[in-house]
Amino acid sequence: MGIVEDAVRDIIHHYSREGAREVMGELTEKIDEIQEQLRALTQVAERMSGRVEELCEPRRAELTRQVHDLLEMQGQAMAAPPEEEKEPEGEEPVTEEEPEVLDFSPEELKKLRERLDLSQQELAELIEVSPITISSWETGKSSPRQASRERIEAVGSMDSEEVDEALGREHVPTEIPPAEMKSIRERLDLTQAELAELLGISKGGITSWETGRSVPSRENRLALLELSGTSREEVDERLGREHMPAEMPPAEMKSIRERLDLTQTELAELLGVSKGAVTLWETGKSVPSRENRLALLELSGRSREEVDERLGRETPPLAGPEVSPDDIRTFREELGLTQAEMAERLGVSANTISGWEVGRTAPRPSNLEKLRTLA
Repeated sequence: MGIVEDAVRDIIHHYSREGAREVMGELTEKIDEIQEQLRALTQVAERMSGRVEELCEPRRAELTRQVHDLLEMQGQAMAAPPEEEKEPEGEEPVTEEEPEVLDFSPEELKKLRERLDLSQQELAELIEVSPITISSWETGKSSPRQASRERIEAVGSMDSEEVDEALGREHVPTEIPPAEMKSIRERLDLTQAELAELLGISKGGITSWETGRSVPSRENRLALLELSGTSREEVDERLGREHMPAEMPPAEMKSIRERLDLTQTELAELLGVSKGAVTLWETGKSVPSRENRLALLELSGRSREEVDERLGRETPPLAGPEVSPDDIRTFREELGLTQAEMAERLGVSANTISGWEVGRTAPRPSNLEKLRTLA
């Protein structure tokens, strides 16, 4: 019996050791894994700490500069005049030449900044102070010390190109003439409202620029110059509007009107403009706006019946009982006239005569009367 007990005890000890080794092995693997994760987290924490330090450094430097400026202004206000030293008896006092103190005016500083197209932040960068200091100087709450005044004078002697180069920013002309701004807008076929939409300002702002009552900011001048190098197709796409030709030849406008058998007065009525405007378009002395060009193109796709209905007038039959296309052609040939010659006598175009003779259109009563006078 003792042998069996010993054997059982050995077996239990054996499996206990095996189980313990297995459990310890798993624990060791888990501990190694956790240690690896801790090392990775430590590296991440170190990188984040370095990044936080990088992000804080500019702010720390800015705060340091502001504190320095505030201390400088405080010291300037609180500094007491130095005690006069007594000269030894019998010796002439030695006077040191004082440095020239440059005049300072808050208004002149602001004018200088605006003349060079500088924000307070940009001027502060050039003079090596904080924007708060510039604001304090411009409001007269404090004044710059001699070293800062000399830097202000140095900046004032720079032109706009030198300033842009010093700041590493793109050069933009200090002004764009009102006529040039209007020319940019008209070349791109834009209304003032559309240009305002592209620039993100009000239509009144555009009006003020083009009449010279105000000037655009540096950002808006830059946007205008960029826009001037943009094609009309790109502008139309940005505005989500239909693209159309920039101009319509005068002859084409006249042809549309005559094909629809319209007088200049009737066309003007349909477009909501004056008869004089239509005359100027057809003689090339002015060009219709984008809206009127669109209306003309839309009108060119209409039939005479639709146009007559819009004008509230009667449409004569294309080939009525009084006169047929053959009658017109025969009549013209009997007179020995070409289409162009007959058109000149009737005050219409040769295309109109051709339209009558092929039955595409029919002469109105007024033109029929003119035809009869030729007999």
